[in-house]
Amino acid sequence: MEQNFWTILITYATVQCFILVPILLAVPKGFINQRKWLAVILILVGLLSLNFLFEYFRWYLTVPHLIWATAPLWFLVGPSIYFFSRSAVRQWNNYRWYDYFHLLPFLGAVLYIGRFYLLSGNVKIDTLESFYQSYGNEPDYFLYAFLGSILIYSMYSLRLFNKYFGKAERQYSDTRMVQTRWIRLLLVGFIGFFLISLGYNLLLLFDYEYFIQADYITYLVLSLFIQTMGFAAILKPDSFFLTPVDFSEKETEVQDDREELAGKFSIVEDYMENEKPYKNPELRLSDLSQQLNMPAHKLSHIINKIADQNFFEFINAYRVREVKKCLHETKYEQLSLEGIARDCGFNSSASFYRVFKQHTRMTPGQFMEHHNLK
Repeated sequence: MEQNFWTILITYATVQCFILVPILLAVPKGFINQRKWLAVILILVGLLSLNFLFEYFRWYLTVPHLIWATAPLWFLVGPSIYFFSRSAVRQWNNYRWYDYFHLLPFLGAVLYIGRFYLLSGNVKIDTLESFYQSYGNEPDYFLYAFLGSILIYSMYSLRLFNKYFGKAERQYSDTRMVQTRWIRLLLVGFIGFFLISLGYNLLLLFDYEYFIQADYITYLVLSLFIQTMGFAAILKPDSFFLTPVDFSEKETEVQDDREELAGKFSIVEDYMENEKPYKNPELRLSDLSQQLNMPAHKLSHIINKIADQNFFEFINAYRVREVKKCLHETKYEQLSLEGIARDCGFNSSASFYRVFKQHTRMTPGQFMEHHNLK
């Protein structure tokens, strides 16, 4: 087979997957476990795309003993997605003995294909070619098992991230920790890969002529997609990698009457007004609870019940009020709008504009125009 437009793109994407791995591991920003697991995913996708090229260009005629050598690796992609997700969201991420159960599908695949590895080179070549000649006559259950693994692990990881974002809003005031969506895109991409692969494999049962074209699309989408994630992790580590939260924190019901809660909330308000802790862009619930000498779960309960807000919303409300106050003071006239926002605790212009509009129902520019501010 000769190179064509599709194989050139797949070759490029495959090579990029391997090039990105050492660069990603060398990036100083981002939690090391997240970078390691993303590197594993890049390697796996790179190897699987390389196997496509291996079969397409018939390199197996030269090295037949590498035929299907990477097939069991398909079953490591799902667990790698899960461990990447877990390392991103959980503050305490020690591995336990039962985590090795995630390797069972991979070991099952090795055992399933194991006898094939013992065959001679010529028999392997004949087996591979007859497999593809008859492909489409019956379902490829091995592939469906892999696709099912991808779907299950991706869906579970999405559920884990949704839980994370809820926890992050209660524990952090840093908008980057709550608003980042790169990892959700990563998981949605794998689910998309599942749907594309399942669709074209079902199509093959009716018309095998689509096999090569569909394989082009599948491997190209997968390799380019994961490569994009790798570039995002390297070029924008602050917005890609997550700050893990404490999942051991329980939602405890605090039995206090309304009057007592209101009294404690006034203490919180006085501290916020006088000490302005919200100016710290990385303020966490645990930080404020220590400053107030109040248990974190109790502080969260007071804010939820009296202010009817989570910690994230509560802190940003103060930041917005501080920005509005500064805009009316002449001593801040020399500062840009973004400079004032950062001085008030916002860590980026994007988060400032988004939160400001949520609280005031107008953009900062509209607010200034409405109040005749320059």
